[in-house]
Amino acid sequence: MNDIKFLSDADKTRYMMYDRLFSTTGWAAVVALCTELAAQATNRAAFAKSWDDNRLAIGNGYAYTHIANLQDLTETEYQQKADAAKAEAQAADETAFE
Repeated sequence: MNDIKFLSDADKTRYMMYDRLFSTTGWAAVVALCTELAAQATNRAAFAKSWDDNRLAIGNGYAYTHIANLQDLTETEYQQKADAAKAEAQAADETAFE
């Protein structure tokens, strides 16, 4: 993320922690596993013998998909925080010149 300088110190620390986590080979293995498990859950949901089994499979699939997409979700969250802080800083700069 290019706008990390606009994050608060606490958010910068958390963002960098997540960035280190997401760059590990272990995280890549977790993403690969969760992607496969999400696909299996979708298959189980499609062929479930009961509504309860279908709902369980759908919930499992959602959880696995959420974990697999956590890097993108985290990046989006911190980018939005940085964009908001950047806009706030720009607004403050504009009012300073008035």
